[in-house]
Amino acid sequence: MKEKIKMVTTLIAFISLIVVGGVSAASYVTYKLFQKHDLPM
Repeated sequence: MKEKIKMVTTLIAFISLIVVGGVSAASYVTYKLFQKHDLPM
């Protein structure tokens, strides 16, 4: 039973890591696109 809990915890951590990475990558790309379209500072 303990091994299953460990597996599930690892899976949740892995999924949350992917989600966080995807969100940060998307926000970075969006920021770069907006920066490109905006007037140069």
